[in-house]
Amino acid sequence: MACFLALLLFCSSSKADINCATDVVGLCTPTTETIITEVVTEDSYADGNGTTTITTTNTTTTTDSVVNTDSGDTLDGDNDFVTTKYEGDMDSDWEGQGPANISSGATCGDLGADKCAQITGSGNSTSTMGVSGMGTTFKQTIDISDLDISNGGKTTYTIKVDKQDAADSIYLHITGKDGSSVKFAGTDVLSAAGVDTGYASYSGEFDFGGSLTSLIVEIGGRDINLSIGPVFDDVSINVIYNVIAQVIANSITTV
Repeated sequence: MACFLALLLFCSSSKADINCATDVVGLCTPTTETIITEVVTEDSYADGNGTTTITTTNTTTTTDSVVNTDSGDTLDGDNDFVTTKYEGDMDSDWEGQGPANISSGATCGDLGADKCAQITGSGNSTSTMGVSGMGTTFKQTIDISDLDISNGGKTTYTIKVDKQDAADSIYLHITGKDGSSVKFAGTDVLSAAGVDTGYASYSGEFDFGGSLTSLIVEIGGRDINLSIGPVFDDVSINVIYNVIAQVIANSITTV
């Protein structure tokens, strides 16, 4: 009897790069990379009837992918990040520093007659989150630990403001944390003192890297002339983050 064993290796992969390490700041480009590895084994033997060859192909398909996942609006109570009191429709006071009102009717100006949040403080101090020129803040912490974010991304926001006195000011600040470690801290001055903006809708974003478990949101400003201070409504905050996945599939074919 004569026997021999032949081993062949065939490897192919798509032309793609997975480059989304844990230290990447911001969003990675959505990518899929597939690597196919084939190990072919031929086992031949001779007997009284001739030569028999058995070919076994072991195929391993490894697919690595990066996708950008959106948390949805974390200030929408239906998404289970905040309770009704802390939603972005500003029907309730989030609490914070300085005097504030939840207003309605004509006070809300072009925001509509339903409820809105009004900054009424004229003070000029530094807020809990380190923003100067503060007379009032609305502030809360959002727990996003259930998202299991570990590979960076960005936080986006939208907010509607009606600043009826050009002397007033309003800002939005977000600090992102991983446990007690600060991953990013960003402040956007939506309308500075001396700027006549009236009604406007604002949006912005802050990039971060690595893991994120909570967001501290602070909306603040000053009411200089103590008439109708800056009013705001319809606040939304989304977290768009990178998710890296690997799927390995194996198949064996024998002929």
